[in-house]
Amino acid sequence: AAHFRLCSNEMLLLSRRVAGASVINVDEWRRNTVVTHEHRLGRAAKASVQHFWTYISDGCDNAERLRVFSFITGLCAVPSSWPALKITVMQAQTGGGHLPKVHTCFFTLDLPVYTTPSQCAEKFRYACDNVGTLFTEN
Repeated sequence: AAHFRLCSNEMLLLSRRVAGASVINVDEWRRNTVVTHEHRLGRAAKASVQHFWTYISDGCDNAERLRVFSFITGLCAVPSSWPALKITVMQAQTGGGHLPKVHTCFFTLDLPVYTTPSQCAEKFRYACDNVGTLFTEN
């Protein structure tokens, strides 16, 4: 039984290293996020970035966080090399009526100016729910 437990623990560790973690640590995500030109952002743009973090930390559960993370990065789990991963949030020059735009190859999010966390949540949920169907032919 001890041998099986050791193998199970080793397999779990190996699985996490290969496949990545399925639990999103919001503090770690935030530490590994760069907001480009943050010093030049206006009040509304800075508030929009804060609305994004409020949505991520307080407005969704881990499963939804993982969907947003996957939407932004194209990864299905957090890689074990997270410290090397940088997600850049660029303030888009669009209003809150627009969906967030991502560049998964560069882990980049173009974030429109959202006026509330709930507006941010609504747009991200729509984008995450429809990312696979927006560009398919019928």
